[in-house]
Amino acid sequence: MPIVLAYGHWRQSPRVLTMRPDSITPPFAEDIRWLFTISVQLGTPYFVSFLDAVAKAVSSPFLLFQFAMEANTRLPPYPQQYSMPPINRSMPPPQPSHSSKAFAHVAGRARAVMLQTYAHPSTAELYERCIEQFYAAAGVKLSHNRFNSSDMEDAHQLLVAAIAAFMRIPHAPTAHTLLEDFYRHVKKQKAWKKDVQHRLGSLLHEALNQQR
Repeated sequence: MPIVLAYGHWRQSPRVLTMRPDSITPPFAEDIRWLFTISVQLGTPYFVSFLDAVAKAVSSPFLLFQFAMEANTRLPPYPQQYSMPPINRSMPPPQPSHSSKAFAHVAGRARAVMLQTYAHPSTAELYERCIEQFYAAAGVKLSHNRFNSSDMEDAHQLLVAAIAAFMRIPHAPTAHTLLEDFYRHVKKQKAWKKDVQHRLGSLLHEALNQQR
């Protein structure tokens, strides 16, 4: 009953959960983690339903990555010869922004690799959204010229998390290619100059060199 009531409230206010993709501590993060705990206790069908709702209503790449990893750990491999399970469409996905649409093809490649390596479809969907929202979050966080120490720290945490997400893609050549594309996206942003370029650029360079 608690998860049903909470989920009903969630459906009534999905816009709240789609704000500020660059936020490290998005609104209702603890409530969503509580729902995660309840869904695990109720069993796999509820857990899968929860994951599908997260993929549609949450825009924080930090949360999406966290739950993608939980899904990958808790859901068994999903052999391709079996039919795909129906995805819960009771909650429509948030309308993507123009920027997120531009990165859909990149995120789609991550999803395809996950499915090819027998990840559960709900895990693959979360990973697709996670990668897409890391692009959107980087665009928001690095979109202005005035960058203070707090902005630098937030951007650093964002890129560390994004690199971790790309490196978890279970096909090294694809992971490297997609991380290179993400690096090109980051370098196009207004804040990418001088101190920002030196600190964050070295972080991405090191990650790319590790994958070679």
